[in-house]
Amino acid sequence: MLAAFLDLNPRKVFMLKNPILILLVGLITSAGILGATEPVALDFSKPIQVDLWSGPPLKDAATKAGVDQKTMGDIMRSEPSRAYSFPMLIGCVLAGGEIRRPFAVPYQQPCATDNGLYLGGGNCMYRYFLIPWEKEALLDFSCKLEGATIHGRSKSDYGGPEPIEVEWNAKVDDDKIVGILSMILKDGKRLERPLIGLLRNTDNVGLDPMNAIYQFERNVQPNDWKSSHTIVVEVANGKSVAAMAYRRGGKLVEVDATGMTVTPQPVTVTGRSAIVGGTLVVGGKSMILESFLMNPNGFVLKETPRPSWNGMGGVRTRAYSNTDPVARRWKEWMTATFTGPMVLPDDMSALVARETTELEVLPSPGPATAFTHYHLTKGDGNWHFTLSNGMGNFLYPPWFNFQPVEGADHYQFRVLTKDDYRMKRMEKGHVFSASSPTASLRPVWKDVIPGDHVAMCTAIDASGRGMGEPKTWNFQKKLSFGEGKNLCMPIPDPMATQLALRFPRTLANHHYAYFPFFEHVRNAAISPSIEPSIVLSHLSYSMRDPNRCLLKWSDQASELAAATIGEHYYWWNLQNEPDPMGVSFSYRGQYYSTFQDWAKQVMDSVEATGQHDRLATIKMVFANIGRIQQPSGSWTFTRAEGGTENPNIWPEWKGGFTLFKNAWLDHNAGPYTLGYGRYRRLSGDSQFLDAELKANHWLARNALRTGWWESQTQNGDGHNNRPTIPIHAQDYILYLLEHAPAQIADLSLAEDLAHFLEDQFVEWDTPVPTMGGVTLPCSDDGHLRMAITWLHLYRKTGKPLYFAKAEAFFTSYMQQREPVEGLKTIRFSRLTCQQDEPWNALRYLELRRQIQKETSTMPDAANSPMVVTLYNAAEGRERVVLYLDCQGGKVVRAVATTPTWHQTDIPFTQPGRVHHHEQTVFYHKANADKITVGAGGIQGEVTILLTPPILGAPTASTTFILDAQPDARVLRGAWSSGKATGRISGEIRGPAKDQPKRFNLEIGKAVAGGEAWQNWALAQFDLKDPKSATLSNNNAGWRATVDSSNQTLSRDAMTATMKVTVTWRGFMDNTWNPDKAAKEDRKAEWKIGTLDWLAYWRIGHEGNSFREETFEPGFRPLPWPEHTRSPGKMVGDTIPKPWPKDTPIFEMEADGGRLEYKTSFKPIVPGTCEYQFEGTRVGDVIAGTVTVKSPDGKESVCQCFGSLE
Repeated sequence: MLAAFLDLNPRKVFMLKNPILILLVGLITSAGILGATEPVALDFSKPIQVDLWSGPPLKDAATKAGVDQKTMGDIMRSEPSRAYSFPMLIGCVLAGGEIRRPFAVPYQQPCATDNGLYLGGGNCMYRYFLIPWEKEALLDFSCKLEGATIHGRSKSDYGGPEPIEVEWNAKVDDDKIVGILSMILKDGKRLERPLIGLLRNTDNVGLDPMNAIYQFERNVQPNDWKSSHTIVVEVANGKSVAAMAYRRGGKLVEVDATGMTVTPQPVTVTGRSAIVGGTLVVGGKSMILESFLMNPNGFVLKETPRPSWNGMGGVRTRAYSNTDPVARRWKEWMTATFTGPMVLPDDMSALVARETTELEVLPSPGPATAFTHYHLTKGDGNWHFTLSNGMGNFLYPPWFNFQPVEGADHYQFRVLTKDDYRMKRMEKGHVFSASSPTASLRPVWKDVIPGDHVAMCTAIDASGRGMGEPKTWNFQKKLSFGEGKNLCMPIPDPMATQLALRFPRTLANHHYAYFPFFEHVRNAAISPSIEPSIVLSHLSYSMRDPNRCLLKWSDQASELAAATIGEHYYWWNLQNEPDPMGVSFSYRGQYYSTFQDWAKQVMDSVEATGQHDRLATIKMVFANIGRIQQPSGSWTFTRAEGGTENPNIWPEWKGGFTLFKNAWLDHNAGPYTLGYGRYRRLSGDSQFLDAELKANHWLARNALRTGWWESQTQNGDGHNNRPTIPIHAQDYILYLLEHAPAQIADLSLAEDLAHFLEDQFVEWDTPVPTMGGVTLPCSDDGHLRMAITWLHLYRKTGKPLYFAKAEAFFTSYMQQREPVEGLKTIRFSRLTCQQDEPWNALRYLELRRQIQKETSTMPDAANSPMVVTLYNAAEGRERVVLYLDCQGGKVVRAVATTPTWHQTDIPFTQPGRVHHHEQTVFYHKANADKITVGAGGIQGEVTILLTPPILGAPTASTTFILDAQPDARVLRGAWSSGKATGRISGEIRGPAKDQPKRFNLEIGKAVAGGEAWQNWALAQFDLKDPKSATLSNNNAGWRATVDSSNQTLSRDAMTATMKVTVTWRGFMDNTWNPDKAAKEDRKAEWKIGTLDWLAYWRIGHEGNSFREETFEPGFRPLPWPEHTRSPGKMVGDTIPKPWPKDTPIFEMEADGGRLEYKTSFKPIVPGTCEYQFEGTRVGDVIAGTVTVKSPDGKESVCQCFGSLE
């Protein structure tokens, strides 16, 4: 009947009596499955998984059935009536003549946050499918595999007036199934639909509750002994044969489960169930199991009495088949994970004490940090690491934003415990004096015990008398690494790798087991009327593809075969999911999600498969995103046309908000640097290096100065003015350590950021060390990436403390997994999966193995390039970075930079409004002739001609005396200049590149006529292909074509020339215009691409809608009007409740309350420009000048700065 699409290959089909069917595993390419790898036998003596997919009825199916398409809903009598047109998932396991784990579910689309079928007793384990009813009452099911055919039927109640009944009959060719499925209508008519299927061996045969593994999680009261346990019990023939529990803090606990009862219930069509009850004795204490029904799918029905999760009123309960290859090793997993307590040796404890006492990890006091400091230390409530009384907490000595008092000679600080302050026991405080009210607590920090404290600051006049009442600041000191006595021994390989593979194997065997199946469905060309998009899942940004992990790290041939096919299905999703800028739908519609999610998944797949041709997809998307990089160097908020669930056909800027309506200006640029940098390293393509460097400029002018790493959407600050997002800083640390070019790479900065994250987000005093402060959306919860960061730092610095922290964090990550399948929690959903990235666990172990094989040697400091950071050396708060080229114990070439020393453009959390100013200085001249370098470190004088970031400011010659000694593989010491002193951190880099491929140079003023941010440019020279030189500044209104170029490079110097034709493009007018024609013009221009794009949005102006462009009231304003969520002051001291209906916010404000995002520009002078470069090479860094001859014949000289690759 359906011969038009039942085009089976007439070759021989193996009969059921043949013990082997050949499973052909396709050779995956970008076009699909084209060939065959080594065949894997399908063993019919073992359980067989049957997966069937039925597509929607074909166009003529209703006519053939004699049914009017318009009245189909009435005939189906289902609710909703659309069920007849939905695709359908059908499956079961055929094991020893028995049908196990059957299901038959119509689904709307393979895209949902989660579905609740499993909590209602459904056997379908594919959680991301959208099941509108979340109900599957299977009434009847049969399935038989006979020779070269398979047939069966199902009848299910989905809550409609009548059950839905289907029958199928199909042919089997090797492991493939093609046939028809008939939906039985109420009048006996049959609506035929295409059917595609796949057979495979499986160990996941379904649950027999009498022979199963049970897991109980209790997490109700933090101080209740029961809440600190996860209990696993294995039963055979209904009796306990093994049991174990672990307590928070990494301790295994004995369990007596002989009192646990499992009573079988009558077998139903869905499988076997049992009543579970009795008692467990955990660590000598009895725990009563209130009787509950364990369903055939391993879950307990939802309960309504509180407290409730799924089962036993607050106890999470799961049961697993004891044949599951992962679950059956539960005892091995638990024993290997909880390896016993570890006590830090005395020398390492001394290192911890030294670091936590001496290092000041908060950004230094200044105009750019005042807001951020308030944000870090004055929360409103219990939000992540904010205590209920509104204090910040710290591991390293903080400073507080006490305001100066006129006439004060100095300030006295007194630190008291909260109890001593309350009882006014002032004599017990730790006291010191300082010249500034923002001095850090470093002088007394070692004497401050962990706990709640009050810092008091009193202004003292010249006579020694106090001036007014002391100001106070509440804070908490946290326990440092090792103080909590909760560390466990590291987990060695190969067991560590097997533990890390639990999660991807569970995903591949259960929740995402349909990946290979759907790849087959997608490639089955049975009808042109079946759209491949029907099996497209738009949730790949939150799905963690297990197959790429298995491809890269598994050693099991059968696992690799299935993973190859499943990985290609995921890759197909990645190709088809993103809009032109790679932005996923819904509230994640922000450009940084492209880098943190979609692009990361693509690049992971490249590393797993070695298929670098996939990078072409990224290149197209990254080019589109580069079109809207703003003059700040970062990207700003946009809304997709028609709402966030539609593709971003063109960027429609509508206001700068987080989900909580915070009016921040730009996205944090950290994710962009990591994405662009990783692409450059993988592809060897430096096309986007200008965008990458400008993103670094944004960070230097903003996050690195202020400590503000939050971004927009839910990556904001939540309701309570506290930092919630470490992941952007983690992105940047990994960029610095893995991908940054030589002029950006900075080991000392990476260490600083790691200490900052540890200070703000790492908790060493919890029962299992953890990392907090993460909200959705994000690429992961940051726990494993923190461990990877410390591992990188150990590799580069040689400091054993970093390795110890990395191992402790990796071990604690494993201990936070549930012990059977390795998931974050028993209950699987998008939210738990999205924050858990198994790739990072396996990547950590791979890096650890590499490090353990390496031979660590101290570089020859006397003959190596060196980078030395002088903290607080510029203007008393900004760091100076020295690049030194050392030969024979002397410095032969030197140059200095001040990356974060810039003017504050506006008093805001993001004070750097444009990435380049007229007064921007790339580097400062330095004379280091008086410095000596050797095995004892670095000593001597360096004179630096510091140019302040103020237009027309004179250069000041400053001499610094340096003294730094080796600290493992790096340098540590101090500098002095007159009365000023500060800390030194130094990195000894490896030998300079002998045969670099190319070099890049930033030019301060490459073109004439524009604003400073437009005139900046990046020149790139390819040493192997001189004709491929480029000059660029993306989204600056102009383009350049290199007519000719030449370059020479030696060990000491660089010279180059370039002749360029510059053309002016201009910008699209994106200022606010409600006219529909203007909107259509912008949409059309975006597609044509003849103009560049500057963002424009405004808040609080007339004409803005209440919901999207204004702000949402209800949150306490921050200290200055410029920083409030509502720019300007509210009328009165309180927000009216209820808020007056239909009253725009701006009418309720005083002093304006408006904010506008707009950047000025000027046309540049088009024509021919000529460039003459001369520079000095300091290792792999180049500093020099460029003489620019503009089209009018005038010449100017400016700095150029860059590096070799």
